[in-house]
Amino acid sequence: MPSQSTDTAYLVNAGAGTCTCPDYELRKGKCKHLWAVEIVKTVETQADGTTVTTESIKVTRKTYVQDWPAYNAAQCAEKDTARVLLRGLCDGIESPAHTGRGPKPIPLSDVVFGLVSKVYATVSGRRDDGDQGV
Repeated sequence: MPSQSTDTAYLVNAGAGTCTCPDYELRKGKCKHLWAVEIVKTVETQADGTTVTTESIKVTRKTYVQDWPAYNAAQCAEKDTARVLLRGLCDGIESPAHTGRGPKPIPLSDVVFGLVSKVYATVSGRRDDGDQGV
């Protein structure tokens, strides 16, 4: 299949990191045009006629400030916080009315709480029982 050539020009703003091409407009992420602006190719011709080609790539790494004490506290309290939130969500689940004979079934809210806790903790309920603070 022959390749099609287009004469479409796109406006690349390297400082703002934007481009007018459809790819950038759709994804709002770095497109091939922004990458091309960051890749610089320099060709130097020496006095003897030889050429030296230098390619450089500008790599910018985005860094974020991290509040390590708050991060550590959140990690340490994650299990308890998740259980409190889950219990609150599950308390809103109503069990269907018990009709018929036999013992009353376990409340549906407790069943859902147990199932989700087991999946979250990745261990059985008995093994996870010692950690529960709720």
